[in-house]
Amino acid sequence: MRPAIRRVMIGGAPFLMGELEEALRVRGLVPLYAFSERVSLDEMQPDGSVRRTLVFRHRGFVETGRTSPPSSPGA
Repeated sequence: MRPAIRRVMIGGAPFLMGELEEALRVRGLVPLYAFSERVSLDEMQPDGSVRRTLVFRHRGFVETGRTSPPSSPGA
């Protein structure tokens, strides 16, 4: 028997994520965001120019702090 999936990774336009988080929580799911470290690597080229490479290293998942549902409008 497979364990129930309770955590889901979400991401996208920040102005939509709050609504998505709440919709998932109502269904008993825990929304998570991927967290990455951005590292800039500069390498001097033979002609004196600099080549910049950006590396994104996955560092884990972040759970938002809200644990209770929002209050109802007008409450």
